[in-house]
Amino acid sequence: MKISRAVSCISAMPNLTDISEDETRELWNFLNRPVRCPLTRQMARLRLAAECGVYPDVLDASIGSNSIVTALIWESSDSESTGMTLEQVVAFFSADDFKLLSLCHALDSDEAEFVWRWAFSERWRSVVNRMKKWMGDDVQNDLGEHRLKPWKETTTKIPKEWWLVEDVSTLRLAFPGKQRVVRYRNGLIDEKYTLLYQDSDVEHEKPTWIAENLQSLDDMSWPESVQLMQLHPRGALLIHDDDYYLMTSGTTSLYGQILRVRKLNDTYYELEIGFLDGDTTVEVCTIVLPEMPFVLEGAFGRFGVRYNYGRSWHVVEASLVARVVLLWNPDDEWHLRFDGVESEMGASDVSQLVDYQMLMGELDE
Repeated sequence: MKISRAVSCISAMPNLTDISEDETRELWNFLNRPVRCPLTRQMARLRLAAECGVYPDVLDASIGSNSIVTALIWESSDSESTGMTLEQVVAFFSADDFKLLSLCHALDSDEAEFVWRWAFSERWRSVVNRMKKWMGDDVQNDLGEHRLKPWKETTTKIPKEWWLVEDVSTLRLAFPGKQRVVRYRNGLIDEKYTLLYQDSDVEHEKPTWIAENLQSLDDMSWPESVQLMQLHPRGALLIHDDDYYLMTSGTTSLYGQILRVRKLNDTYYELEIGFLDGDTTVEVCTIVLPEMPFVLEGAFGRFGVRYNYGRSWHVVEASLVARVVLLWNPDDEWHLRFDGVESEMGASDVSQLVDYQMLMGELDE
């Protein structure tokens, strides 16, 4: 499917009628693809500045209060569509040496807004919800959804069998028979592993959970297995008892400095979070809040931050440290969530950038 076709389909919803089942699946899989642009917003900012041949602060001055996504969209303002497909966009971001400007110049402005919002998940949930509403319950059920139940540990209950999963985001469900497809945990088809599965001699008698580096722990006791799992921040134990369950090591916390805040709409807000790169705090990521937490409301009030005034970014001059936790779910994949304010901490207590990169998988472990 061409990007232009995807844009026209989304724009026509909920009145879209001229679309095939294969196109529906391809578009839905693309909208919900868990692996997109491998760059953080900060990394994209630095790369765009380098490609433009300017210093990052010069780029910041030209962008102003706008996001890096908006800046990338601007670069396509005078470009014409080259007819790129969704598959080509995925392949572009899979390359090791891709150039941001080369993609900008291959897209017209409508395509650019679609692609860059998708790449950095900026105001993207509304696009997904628009298609979800158009599809209705029947089509969504056909696409399928597969959730593992959480395992509630007790002092006496020991499951029948279990495996170590080093990264829960690699879990997939392989279906046997005529289907012979591999699905993500949100029910979407994993095209790469489906092709490998179909070309292999592997046969499953029933739907089977698979994952990268899935380790059998037959030679370890249950307590030893739990201790081993806790050494992997992204890890979990896949458990089979009367059903299949997942036991994780819990949430992993980092401490970031809140650099800026802005109001997105009547209820949603966005925080810009920074981490220490040596002795300097650098902007790394943003966190969207569905509502302003009471603890943050009070902190902003004490520091005179008028976060409710307009839709522009408001700089937080004080060293306001937030506790953020790493979470994963089938819809949002790995992401950070605001978990509180650390009033006793200062700028020197902020976590290092390398810790964030290790946790988010941006460095080789």
